[in-house]
Amino acid sequence: MLRRLTCAARLPQEFELAKLRQDRQLEGIEKGLGTLREVASAMGEALEHQDVLVDAITEKVSAPGNLRHGGN
Repeated sequence: MLRRLTCAARLPQEFELAKLRQDRQLEGIEKGLGTLREVASAMGEALEHQDVLVDAITEKVSAPGNLRHGGN
């Protein structure tokens, strides 16, 4: 009977420890997601900049008098 009471007394403590571990893991996930959000934002900005450059190059190559297909 004493052993059963000891185990029952430890359950709330073990539950609280498990919740603390889970909270720490969730904080790590949250931090990782924040980093991914920043990387995605930077990639989006880089792609927008590159899109402008590609458009400018396309206009120059497509202008009359320019070679379109790399002729001799």
